[in-house]
Amino acid sequence: MMEDTMNAFMTARDGKAKLDEDAAFKARVRGVRRMGQWAAERLGLAGEAATDYAKSLVEADFELPGDDDVVAKLLLDLPQGSVTPDQLHAQLALCLAAEDAPGPR
Repeated sequence: MMEDTMNAFMTARDGKAKLDEDAAFKARVRGVRRMGQWAAERLGLAGEAATDYAKSLVEADFELPGDDDVVAKLLLDLPQGSVTPDQLHAQLALCLAAEDAPGPR
């Protein structure tokens, strides 16, 4: 009986951990997409072009752990000298926080 209770507890804990991980992943995608919309506006993109740009930024986020892959893409895409890496990291942190997403992964 004790073993059944322990197994049930561990299964529930593992299930919650998986749900938490999924929620964090989805929140991060939303935050990076929000950052993509912010950058698209600065690039003069609107509508479908802005949506496509935001999606490309989400795809870039899977290249390396952390935020550096996103910031590197933005530095290449935005007009040279218009923003610093520190400004981009700060803006990304705001976008992630707005979506309740965790920081660098």
